[in-house]
Amino acid sequence: MKSLVETIQMLKNVPNSIYFDLKYKFNYHSNKIEGSTFSLENILNLMQYDKVDGNHSFDDVMETKNSLELFDFVIDTLGEKISKTLLFEFHSILKKNTKDDQYGFKGCYKKIPNMILGTNTKVAQPYEVEALIDNIIKLYYDLNLVTIRDIAEFHIKFEIIHPFQDGNGRIGRFIILKQCIENSIDPILITEDNIFEYRKSINSIDDLSSFFEKCERYKISGL
Repeated sequence: MKSLVETIQMLKNVPNSIYFDLKYKFNYHSNKIEGSTFSLENILNLMQYDKVDGNHSFDDVMETKNSLELFDFVIDTLGEKISKTLLFEFHSILKKNTKDDQYGFKGCYKKIPNMILGTNTKVAQPYEVEALIDNIIKLYYDLNLVTIRDIAEFHIKFEIIHPFQDGNGRIGRFIILKQCIENSIDPILITEDNIFEYRKSINSIDDLSSFFEKCERYKISGL
């Protein structure tokens, strides 16, 4: 039986396969968490016809378009270890031609202290980011077997570091997608219906792990 990596990379070349269904649904839900005004139909039209329907901010249009490109890049680079270089590539694609690009915040760790809006969570200072990211990557790759709990732990640590000036949530969820597929776990879909529970659980490894276990999965295994 093919691995999930082999299966999803093969499906990328099959027109109208579940690859494309996962692509627009994953991006719809992930972007919705950050306040995107794109509907599922809007994203589908953008993906299929390069057509923008509805009224959206310029950055929303660019980040939605970029996230579709980043999805393909994440799938193409499955098997490549998470690294500073790969993270910068993820962020560069996501933030291409946005205001953050104009401000010099694209494809680099944050330069100005930031925060997770709406919370009292203390995040890392810019000078702390590189060492902290290197540490969580090392700990992750020291694992013999990656479980959903390990993915939840990595996600929480990544979000608390909050390494980029903006786009941390989106990048973090792309990492979840990568980690799931690479470890033969059907991708976790954090949908707009459970955004509140997701945000509430992100301060506890036990809570987030439990939340991930209950989330909808996109079935790739068994194909």
